[in-house]
Amino acid sequence: MAGHLIRSPWGDRDVQYATTPLTFVLTVLRALVEMRSVGLAQDVAGLYFEADVKWDQPSQRTRTLEWLADLSDSVVGAVHPELARRPAAVEYYRELGWHPRSVALRGLLAA
Repeated sequence: MAGHLIRSPWGDRDVQYATTPLTFVLTVLRALVEMRSVGLAQDVAGLYFEADVKWDQPSQRTRTLEWLADLSDSVVGAVHPELARRPAAVEYYRELGWHPRSVALRGLLAA
């Protein structure tokens, strides 16, 4: 679904609707991380971050940052490499005063 949001023409569809599939993909990603399915989480994470950046919806960005802030270093390895590979996503999620639990994410995203 995230790949579809990246590659498909949106045409005349409502841009605000993009948050619905983005939220769905984030929910799947969260579940994969919670289940410690690292490989599958990494497969989903990269496309999710790219789609989130592309659609640039403030409410979705906030949901993503809240989730990232709550990740511990014991599970962040499922998403950190995919995020780090995407400079546009790193810049998109960078926020002044942001304090995630994960030291790895703090180093990558803290402004």
